[in-house]
Amino acid sequence: MSILDIIIFLFFTGGVVVFGCSFFNKKRSSEEFTSAGRSLPGWVVGMSIFATYVSSISYLAYPGKAYMSDWNAFVFSLSIPIASYFAAKYFVPFYRSIGSVSAYSFLEERFGLWARMYASSCYLLTQVARMGSILYLLALPMNALLGWDIKMIIAITSIAIIAYSMLGGLKAVIWTEAIQGFILIGGAVVCLCVLMFKMPEGPAQVFQIAITDHKFSLGSFGSSLTESTFWVCLIYGVFINLQNYGIDQNYVQRYLTAKSDKQAKFSALFGGYLFIPVSAVFFMIGTALYAYCKVFPEFLPAGVEGDAVFPYFIVHALPTGLTGLLIASIFAAGMSTVATSITSSATIILTDYYTRYMNKKPTEKQSVRALYISNVFIGVIGIFVALAFLNVESALDAWWALSSIFSGGMLGLFLLGYISKKARNVDAVLGVICGIIVVVWMSLSPIFFKDGFMSEYASPFHANLTIVFGTLYGNTDKTFPVYILSGRLLYSFYSSATKAALKSIRSNAAMIKKVYVPKYLYPLSTVIYNYIIFLISLVVLAIVGVILGVKPTIYLLQAPVALIIILILSYGSGMFLATIGVFFRDIEYLWSVALMLIMYTCAIFYYPSKLLKSGWAWILKFNPLYCTIQIFRSAIFGEPMYAPYVIYAAAFSVVITIIGLVCFKKKQDNFILYI
Repeated sequence: MSILDIIIFLFFTGGVVVFGCSFFNKKRSSEEFTSAGRSLPGWVVGMSIFATYVSSISYLAYPGKAYMSDWNAFVFSLSIPIASYFAAKYFVPFYRSIGSVSAYSFLEERFGLWARMYASSCYLLTQVARMGSILYLLALPMNALLGWDIKMIIAITSIAIIAYSMLGGLKAVIWTEAIQGFILIGGAVVCLCVLMFKMPEGPAQVFQIAITDHKFSLGSFGSSLTESTFWVCLIYGVFINLQNYGIDQNYVQRYLTAKSDKQAKFSALFGGYLFIPVSAVFFMIGTALYAYCKVFPEFLPAGVEGDAVFPYFIVHALPTGLTGLLIASIFAAGMSTVATSITSSATIILTDYYTRYMNKKPTEKQSVRALYISNVFIGVIGIFVALAFLNVESALDAWWALSSIFSGGMLGLFLLGYISKKARNVDAVLGVICGIIVVVWMSLSPIFFKDGFMSEYASPFHANLTIVFGTLYGNTDKTFPVYILSGRLLYSFYSSATKAALKSIRSNAAMIKKVYVPKYLYPLSTVIYNYIIFLISLVVLAIVGVILGVKPTIYLLQAPVALIIILILSYGSGMFLATIGVFFRDIEYLWSVALMLIMYTCAIFYYPSKLLKSGWAWILKFNPLYCTIQIFRSAIFGEPMYAPYVIYAAAFSVVITIIGLVCFKKKQDNFILYI
């Protein structure tokens, strides 16, 4: 890199640091530090939200995605305005009304101190992991381009960010992020223009090549759940971004800095909608790189591909001066994200820990000092975490695994408290415990259950993806969708039938009080209704089986056995649940949690061979729904039924039905007193 590029890079990055430090004020209060005195205009806060979202990873990954494939990943960007709309309509007014700078004070009011401590500790651990990964990944291109030592780059970068974050507070961070946002947008636009006009036939040639090779495709608009379709990416993005906009302290704290409710709502919308055209620029860069490399195939040396193409272009193809600008843009994207994590984490330490456990009534001076110390403390930990990433095989994968563990149950806990007014402390505790167990097992399996006998206990799911999609994308068996669908249909019927039966008495309370009808008919009718829908859905399974080459055999005659068992099992469970549901209303939430655990032990989305060979085989074998699903699958795939499964599932179904009927008959006369 030339001297001019280095000067430009240092000018922009150094200027941002100096600008941030200029906000230092000896008489600043803790409120100014944590919420900028609620004085900032909406567009600045929105630009800050945008810059926080765009890290250096995104800056490099989006062009790489477009270069390697198409614009399918761009659909994820389209989901952000949807999440920002809900944020502006519901989350922003909610957080500005509760009067706390902590995003997790609501959880304490709703479920108790444990919920707040759980969420805040998860947030802090997530931010530390996030800082470490970004600092490390930010140092890698600097090491390659400038030849500086990685450890030195991590240390210097961290010290600079800590300096202006500590001295300037949240106001400095937000204003510097706004500037950094303009820098990264400007750098991306300039790079795109250079790429487009470097083509022999001008920009039109890029579009011509891209259209011919289907590089602008957003993915299939079909209903398949086995592919990265338009709808799959959109729905996935909505939920991920709802978590960001709904419970992430980084975002929540920014809502509070706006000078009015109107400006705060505008900031959420502005940050979300701005991301669409900017991410489109990133994807267009990748598409233009594809066209450029197709016209000039000799440009790329052997071994340079995917995400490495864009950095290579920056260093070897951009004019002198622009290289420094682009590197400054990448650096700005990373610095803004780290600065946000530091200030927000310091705020949580002050509000959720320092004022609660160390000094319950601190003076302004003591609060500000605690914020300063917290800034330095979090920043130093981030440095050590970044250095620890030097020893991992994939920093990005490690961060995804850690963030999955630390933040896995936070959104569910918040939504449970925000949406459901009936949910109680016991519901939240049970949900969090179950979620932690599953998430930890799934996330750490690739790390701790790789070799030896421990591999038998490894999760069959990918640690960084959802259960369904992680298995689908990693399986090469063409009949695997039939395997999944055959299990999913039976489980869906059992789930929907039992849920409907559970609520059947309470939901028909008005009818029961006015007209005499045998009460057992209410849960029975719901089960039969869902059973008819289930039988109709088997037509879809048959069509999918034919398309994927699953040939019917004589063993298909075994299928009615499974269909009869699942009906009896669902009815018996429904009668039992309907009885309990009248007297214990919270069973509805508890049963939802139980169904989740039942699903994991039904082997719907994975082959159970490894688990059956381990000491945990009893978990599957004692699940009557698993046995029923396996009986049905045997019929589908032309295998004889396993007699012990048939005997156990049938016996369990009959027993639970008898228990359900007896309980229902004994208690039905008392229903009218509780509905």
